[in-house]
Amino acid sequence: MRTFLVAALLLSHGSAFAACDVMHSEKLNADGSRIRITQRQCDATKSRTLHVEFQPQGSESCLSLLKRTQSVSQAPTGGWRLRDIDADGLFEIEETGACGAGPNCEHRIFKTSVGPGPINAYLFFQGGYAGFKRISDYYVASGRSSCCSWDHQVYKKPMTADPITDSDLVYEVMVGVDVGDPPRTRCRVFSRVDRNLIQVPLSDKKLLTLCEVYGENYIFNPPFLNEGL
Repeated sequence: MRTFLVAALLLSHGSAFAACDVMHSEKLNADGSRIRITQRQCDATKSRTLHVEFQPQGSESCLSLLKRTQSVSQAPTGGWRLRDIDADGLFEIEETGACGAGPNCEHRIFKTSVGPGPINAYLFFQGGYAGFKRISDYYVASGRSSCCSWDHQVYKKPMTADPITDSDLVYEVMVGVDVGDPPRTRCRVFSRVDRNLIQVPLSDKKLLTLCEVYGENYIFNPPFLNEGL
């Protein structure tokens, strides 16, 4: 009877383990270190977990860097991936959470601190977007704001290992399409002045590519004629 119970327990644990899908991803950083993520999604607990490990250059052992958990019901298409957002050869961890009806989803980006002191992962950005990238010395979170318009939030690069906040917002680039024949694309750039958004010129020409959501033929900072974007 005891043998039967032990066998039953082993089978039950084995079934629970078999109900989990496990995915691995590993990247080699430019400095010779390695970063590895293990993602496990289990039907029994309706949960998705992440474990990030980091292997410093020249070391044969790995450090446990980050652990995260998600609810599968709240974020059915969520999960994590490794991305080199800065294009500097060092990979970040991008977390995707709940998504809306359009392409926008909740995200968190974690960076690895590999400077003097202990190695750890810290939150770099949190917010909703459809795309996130670096342009020049800025970080841009882009999202669709309606069926025919996009909003790009342009943040300056933080000087310390702190998360990007609203105080780091430099520009807001709004791109929309006019109703008309032929339709025209308008691109307006705003900056916050005393808590107000003021239309301003754009000095960094690379950021002008944000206006090309619908092609290169757009009108930049047109005068307001009491119409909505």
